[in-house]
Amino acid sequence: MRPLIGLVLIVALTLLAALAQAASGQVWASYANYRSPYLAALPQDTPEPALTSRVIVVLVRGLRADQSRNIASLNRLRERDNSADITLELDPPLWRLPLLMTLFSGANAETHGAIAGQGLHTNLGANTIFLELQKRDKFSSVVGSDTWDRLFGSTLSLEYAMTDEQATQAAIGILNDPVLKASFVGIELNVNATSDTTNIAPQASNIDASLTRLLAALDLSKETLIVVSDRGTLSTSFRSTPPTEADEIAASRVPLIMTGAGIRSVRAAVKAQAFAPTLAILLGVPIPIHAQSVPILPALQLSGRGLSENADHSAAQITTFYENWATAIQQPRFAAELYQSQRARLREGGDARLLQNFEVELNYRRQTALNTRLRNDMIMRLPLLAGAILCAIGFIGLLISQRIWWPFFGVLVYAALWSVIFFYGRQDRLSFSMFPDAEPFSYLARVGRDNISIVLFVGLLVALMTARNTQQALFAVTDVLSSLALIVLAQTLVVVWFIWQWNYTFTHFLPDSRALMLVLIALTQISSLLQPIAGVNVPVPLALGALALLLSLGLKREPRPLY
Repeated sequence: MRPLIGLVLIVALTLLAALAQAASGQVWASYANYRSPYLAALPQDTPEPALTSRVIVVLVRGLRADQSRNIASLNRLRERDNSADITLELDPPLWRLPLLMTLFSGANAETHGAIAGQGLHTNLGANTIFLELQKRDKFSSVVGSDTWDRLFGSTLSLEYAMTDEQATQAAIGILNDPVLKASFVGIELNVNATSDTTNIAPQASNIDASLTRLLAALDLSKETLIVVSDRGTLSTSFRSTPPTEADEIAASRVPLIMTGAGIRSVRAAVKAQAFAPTLAILLGVPIPIHAQSVPILPALQLSGRGLSENADHSAAQITTFYENWATAIQQPRFAAELYQSQRARLREGGDARLLQNFEVELNYRRQTALNTRLRNDMIMRLPLLAGAILCAIGFIGLLISQRIWWPFFGVLVYAALWSVIFFYGRQDRLSFSMFPDAEPFSYLARVGRDNISIVLFVGLLVALMTARNTQQALFAVTDVLSSLALIVLAQTLVVVWFIWQWNYTFTHFLPDSRALMLVLIALTQISSLLQPIAGVNVPVPLALGALALLLSLGLKREPRPLY
């Protein structure tokens, strides 16, 4: 039976590699082309009057919160009497399109659906600040790159700029145009930055010059100036050295400086989803209905009735959204009950902390509902996990019953080499920051090449050891293929574990990014068994089997005499 195992494994591993190759593309496509089920048109409250005549947003690409402390013009803005100094906390991955959409919709990527560039034109549908302004015949104008057009389309007027100087000059022209009377003016700085996470860090001199010119054209007693960033800059040496975890955390903290009409001095740290609701109150439009956070009320000049009414509007908006959200995931509704129990205090309290406490309790109930739905889904898929574990136990038991021990040594060598190369040699991590431009395929191709190199080394090592210690050549073939099968078995269990947790198509929830990256690596490792070796298009299982056979025949020892 032992020789037969090796021959069967050659066929089985080749078929499994082909299946993994197809599954890898399907899993990534399901993620990149995810369509949000939470974008239903929902009722909205009538907004309160605007706190400012116009909002001017300066979006500095690639500016981290810690770097912004070294820019003189930003520090001068922070020192003004009516300036709010906020740190926005971004949710990874740090890809520009979903983060920019989050800023102006208040929704996270799972809700607004703008994940990567592949499915943008079919995924959009989230309510945004620009759509709310358009509904009320208020004009929005942005000077910057074509990313704004891809995300927000006809809801704003876009003027292209190639340099920061051109962007600033064009924005000043819009501000001074008596016909346009734009309620929202956006200026994108650091427009020369690349589109991926290796974007060029903004120069302090450029920001200083642009802000100086803009401030001269503004009346901050009537208008509001906001400086914000879409995400921070990762390591500029990304191609040779991936960003560290500390670098990635720092890049996910960006500045939000607000000064002028409607703003009061405060320092705080909030989620990026709070930016759009805050803009809505400043502009006097309804909070985008798909927003998932409350506005930064302590940073706004609100008191008495204005504070309580805006707090109530915000609570009603987020309640409406989560009522629809609970229905979409087929869980009992929870938001309306909480809102009704706290509405009287929200309307009469005049304290911004009441709304913050409401949000905390709402998020707790949301997480409970989410955990319940995920747990129910996992129970439905439990037979898949149990079947995979039983198959693994059966195969390991078969090897032990046949007294085949070398494959276990091969697995240990593989695990050690892979860990050294992945974590120390390549300095990789389970983070989507390894994917520049939100495109994983170049990175995964390198993972596949690394895997093949390790597999060939382990296969050669096991073949040498078994060929010198067995009299039957096919025994060596079985030992080498069994080593490979155990390696693939471990990678397959990773895939099954992921499917058990999240499924392989994403309809209601996006998977944890670390888990998704882990399963993409596992599928790549398995599918790499189909990669050509030295230009020869032969599956790795067949090549290793032939190598073991040749080595066994070449190193076969003569039988010892009995006398």
